[in-house]
Amino acid sequence: SPFSLTDLTSYALNIKGIQYKTEWLSITQIEPKMKELGISPHTDYPIKYTVPTIYDPNTKKAITESFAIAKYLDDTYPDTPRLVASGTSGLQAAYMSTVVTALGRAVYPFICYPMFEKGCMVEADRKYIRETREVWVGKPLEEVAPKGEAFTVACKAVATQLDAIAKHVVANGSAT
Repeated sequence: SPFSLTDLTSYALNIKGIQYKTEWLSITQIEPKMKELGISPHTDYPIKYTVPTIYDPNTKKAITESFAIAKYLDDTYPDTPRLVASGTSGLQAAYMSTVVTALGRAVYPFICYPMFEKGCMVEADRKYIRETREVWVGKPLEEVAPKGEAFTVACKAVATQLDAIAKHVVANGSAT
């Protein structure tokens, strides 16, 4: 199966040695579940409720978003291996909000329709995704992927983002 942000949370819980149960939700089940858990909607993102999300029965807290979950697990379970190196949280958050977000925006036109076609298994999800995403992009999902010269330009934009990330990896040096 394709890699997802939910996988990151599973990896984090495994690294920490924390027992967990996974509850899979269809897209239209996410909002009701998040409301049930008492999670407030996102105010800075067009999608009001997202996964991954964890509910910690030990603290009775629900946390959403991979990085927030990692920081929560480090703070709440300090006697387990760290997920976020001390002193790097701000830098990692800045990297996510600038570099990773820019890559996501560059890739989105290429993956929008295929994700819809392959990822929406339930008719209610198909209807919801089509209605919300077509409003965001201002056209039918089938027309989002760039064509002709726009395709070449979009590919160069993705390559530019990936090249920047590659430079960051090289600048980071060897892990040994």
